[in-house]
Amino acid sequence: MNKRDILMKTRSAHLGQDRSLEFAKAIDLSLSNWLLAVRMYRDVSESDDWDNRRSPHALKIDCIYLIAKKNNKKTSRNKFTKLTKEMFGVSTQPRPNDWKPQFKDIVEGYLDEVVTA
Repeated sequence: MNKRDILMKTRSAHLGQDRSLEFAKAIDLSLSNWLLAVRMYRDVSESDDWDNRRSPHALKIDCIYLIAKKNNKKTSRNKFTKLTKEMFGVSTQPRPNDWKPQFKDIVEGYLDEVVTA
């Protein structure tokens, strides 16, 4: 599969409906913590400083990953990559370190709100 095919498959996998809640449930993340991840995603993506270095889908996966890690969910980048491949047909590796330092205040604010089980 060439890069163009991969991009088309990625685009079609994420058109229309947001399946992030389904993904959060698959990793056993609570509704309240999923909502924190969605709010973090919105605050980062709507910031004037956001430069789209990650796709909207990848950014949301990154935010869910950060919240899950803070919530002490036994997870890893590999687990996220495999699960996104299974659920969406294309894999997404969490890479929050690509953008997190620039949005440290936003991220830390949401991580402070994480409800631990």
